[in-house]
Amino acid sequence: MNCSKCNAPLQGHEAFCPNCGVFISIEEPMKPEAPTTERPVESSNSAYYVSYPNTHSNTFHPQTAYTTSSVPPEIKKWNWGAFTFNLFWGIGNYNYLPLLCLIPFFNFIWVFVCGAKGNEWAWKSGKFNNVEDFLAVQETWNRAGFVSFIITLIACGISILLFFLSFLTSAFFS
Repeated sequence: MNCSKCNAPLQGHEAFCPNCGVFISIEEPMKPEAPTTERPVESSNSAYYVSYPNTHSNTFHPQTAYTTSSVPPEIKKWNWGAFTFNLFWGIGNYNYLPLLCLIPFFNFIWVFVCGAKGNEWAWKSGKFNNVEDFLAVQETWNRAGFVSFIITLIACGISILLFFLSFLTSAFFS
């Protein structure tokens, strides 16, 4: 029997093709190796396999995992989403290295590592088909992360200003 997608030979007991990783469908039987003029007989011990629907367009297969050399140069840039929302960004991009931000004191350094390496980690997760899709998704994270970072800076500045104003006012009237 052969795979219906890449025509690689199958032994008949695989749940997915060892060459291309496609699941063998229960709806369509495996193609015979050579075309025959005889009509195949359906029996109770036929080799059919369960097919799981692909929920997103790119299925991750360990044998085709991305390597360091496959990261396009336009992806290697700062990611405000990974810097600001490191935990949520990591879970949303199937990358769990940002969870190291939960370690006390280590997190002060690790948030900067997440911002610098975040795009590369997300690309290596294998979730994206092409660079355009990747950049579109990460642009949303970047925008939200940058706006949140600016709002946090403004709130901290106002808090410090109010603290010193209240300190000066209370010292002046005492």
